Amino acid sequence: MAHSATATGSAVSAANDAERLVLRLLAEVARNPAIIDELCTEDVVRHLPMGFENDGRAAFRRAEEDMLGGLDGMTVTPTHVLSAGNLVSVRFVMKARHTGTVSGFAATGHDVETTGQVIARVDDGRIGEIWEEFDFYRFMQQLR
Repeated sequence: MAHSATATGSAVSAANDAERLVLRLLAEVARNPAIIDELCTEDVVRHLPMGFENDGRAAFRRAEEDMLGGLDGMTVTPTHVLSAGNLVSVRFVMKARHTGTVSGFAATGHDVETTGQVIARVDDGRIGEIWEEFDFYRFMQQLR
């Protein structure tokens, strides 16, 4: 895993805490969407591809629950982690099995895999904003 830090002392520690927080969200949200309530601010904003947004923890959690209803055994594996100040960027590989309806596509039983990246803003020990991009086209092709 690649890391980038240019600060020293307590600034590095704070960056590492922010990295750990974002990595924990990515690792745990697929098994436990309720972790969003613990790790994110009440008014967290999640910016998604194609102009979609989830405003607030409840909307973020519902969106994850909807997606997870059609994907089993999801794993998110970080490949690169970069941080600067209160921003953390994680490039990842997501894998799962398509076992239920996702974005209108009925279950195929196929394994799916895609790559993506999140940038998260961490304030006072919680995630307040997330920008998320992933290879949506590659993902959707695998749902057919």
